[in-house]
Amino acid sequence: MGFCEIELNYEKINNELKKNSPIVFWLLILLPYTQLLAFCKDFCWKGNSVENNIPELTPEERQAALDKALVARRKRAQVRDDLKSGKITLAELIETQDEVVKRMRVSAMLEALPAIGETKTKRIMEECGIAESRRIGGLGKHQKAKLLARLAK
Repeated sequence: MGFCEIELNYEKINNELKKNSPIVFWLLILLPYTQLLAFCKDFCWKGNSVENNIPELTPEERQAALDKALVARRKRAQVRDDLKSGKITLAELIETQDEVVKRMRVSAMLEALPAIGETKTKRIMEECGIAESRRIGGLGKHQKAKLLARLAK
């Protein structure tokens, strides 16, 4: 085998690609472009571009998804208004089974409470061990208990 020749053992190349080893770098340099494309096409690419796993939506499906998102945003806004006005309590909101409300961020819920702004919200969430990105549905039972106890003060 000469300097520019390489024995193409596709199984070995496949294993090395999975390991992300330095041999991949040398394969990219030594393999002729057409052979590399042929191998990579079978491995993870289609032609010259990476596969796109996002499904194509018809205009009707897209509009239905947009309408569903609009309804969810309006419902979350209504929940924040109800919480601010006192129509619902924090305990009721935390224990809700409504999927739209469960996807609401805890920070948005706390900021909707009277006299609680962004700074107090961050402090309360830190004291209760709740991440900034946590949603109501993702709270654990201990986090819920800490949050309710902290806000009962």
